[in-house]
Amino acid sequence: MIDDLVLGGHLRRRKSATDILEDLRHGQGDADQRLWLRRYHRVEFMRIGLRDILGLADIEQAFGELSSLADACLQYALEIVLRRHKISIPPLAIIGLGKLGGAELNYGSDLDIMFIAPDKTRNLPKLHRWPPK
Repeated sequence: MIDDLVLGGHLRRRKSATDILEDLRHGQGDADQRLWLRRYHRVEFMRIGLRDILGLADIEQAFGELSSLADACLQYALEIVLRRHKISIPPLAIIGLGKLGGAELNYGSDLDIMFIAPDKTRNLPKLHRWPPK
């Protein structure tokens, strides 16, 4: 993993949430989307940490990239659920609170999120099931 990051020049590159989401979408064809998302997150988390340790990014950049990673992973997870349930328009929004909302995540942060949906939205409980029936 480290060789790929170093030799591929990935350590020098700063990534936005858009860049990370684009990378994540390359795994859309993977049969186990949860595993794909976990693996991608682990590699990207390590890339950000190495950039920080090696002085290739300052702490603000690292916190920003960690927040971008969380944003992109949440977006991709929502896309997975929508795709599996054949839903074209998201019936809800995911709002990041706390450090996520302020783009200040650090290495030990959890994600404080809120799901918001209109009162008339139906069948939200079916989105909780994995895999969908």
